[in-house]
Amino acid sequence: MTEQDDVNTGRDPHQRRHQIMMLVLIWLAVYPAVTLLTYLTSDLDVPTFVRTFLTTLLTVPIITFLVVPNAKALISRTDPKA
Repeated sequence: MTEQDDVNTGRDPHQRRHQIMMLVLIWLAVYPAVTLLTYLTSDLDVPTFVRTFLTTLLTVPIITFLVVPNAKALISRTDPKA
């Protein structure tokens, strides 16, 4: 899709790039967080679903309140058109 196509359809031509940048930044935060928390909970003698619950219980707030706002700020500083 070209920028001309975006103009004709009314889409923001920079929205797609912004989405891709957010995807990459969030993934770069989620992967290490999940890996670290999985490692830290690996010695717990509990079923897998309990370890997964604990991992997600900690990971989701970290991503929601720390990573996403900082990723948005970083994107807006580095790419004013996004």
